[in-house]
Amino acid sequence: MTNRFLSSGLAAALALSVATFGCGDKNKSKKANGDDTAAAPATAATATAAAPGLSKTAFAVFPKDSVILGGVNLSGLAGSAFWPMVEAKMSADPKYQEVVAACGFNPLSKIEQVLFAGNPDHEDVVAVVKGFTKEDIQKCGAAAAKTEGKTLTMTAEGNLTKITVDDEVAYLAWLDDKTFAFSSAATSDADDIEAGKKALAAHAAGTDGLDQNADMMALLKKVDTSATVFFIGDISKMKDAPMDGKAKSAFASLLVKDGLKIDAGATFSDAETAKAVLTKANGMVAMVQGMKPELADLVSKVKLSVTGSDLIVQANLTKADLDKLQSTAKSMLPGMAGGMPNTAAKPATP
Repeated sequence: MTNRFLSSGLAAALALSVATFGCGDKNKSKKANGDDTAAAPATAATATAAAPGLSKTAFAVFPKDSVILGGVNLSGLAGSAFWPMVEAKMSADPKYQEVVAACGFNPLSKIEQVLFAGNPDHEDVVAVVKGFTKEDIQKCGAAAAKTEGKTLTMTAEGNLTKITVDDEVAYLAWLDDKTFAFSSAATSDADDIEAGKKALAAHAAGTDGLDQNADMMALLKKVDTSATVFFIGDISKMKDAPMDGKAKSAFASLLVKDGLKIDAGATFSDAETAKAVLTKANGMVAMVQGMKPELADLVSKVKLSVTGSDLIVQANLTKADLDKLQSTAKSMLPGMAGGMPNTAAKPATP
């Protein structure tokens, strides 16, 4: 989903957290162990003392019929060898620096974690952001909105916060002092505002949430929710399933420190199918090694295997490996561009 959460200063104020996941418009820790109250870093699991009536489990705030779930743990990334590059890129963005100046702090440095889950087929995605307080959003959102000639106001409605930017309204549900959930896009339509409010309140209450989805909870056990990035997808329930529908599910954990550690895979209908895919994948690896001998040592670090009906992909790459891969990719781009047909219109012959 590519639409912004708010087409205003709020999106800028929330920066990476909201912009990463967006929302649809009105027309469209530890490794998981099966205990949904401890399966992921704290979200709603720690919320009940601060906000009675909200979900008591970590994943109950997400829609029960979610087929995707992912997370980004930025607190771990901040101490990695790659953080200076992230900061440098943000510093080079004039728009982001305008936001930093307006807020009086760097929003990116405050974000600890972002979680999201939902079902794109139903345009129902909920995101949870940890790191911002109400005061942060009030100060940063109002200041950023002002730079665009807009006015942002915040109004408390029980456990929800109503955010208005000019005539557009959206809601946040607070799960603890610095963790909030959001789901609906901003709108000026009264019926949609009320519907979005009720939907978010229901998600926050967690009465029939993702923790009741046995398939997704079982799939969650295959990833490390404390990794820098993790993702699971129940492909079998997706309308437009990737991999031609051959895979039933997919999962991945990416840990970024001094390098990149990858643990990923896909589950197939049976072991024989997984082994057949493995054979094809090994053939592709061999082909790459033959075509690009300079990458042979790097490609050899990618390990493919089959466990039951799961095809497993693992790799442990150093920063030097990633620098080499990036350098090779850059050197290939000019040749690729030169080999592409020129589709520009030719001037008319006089």
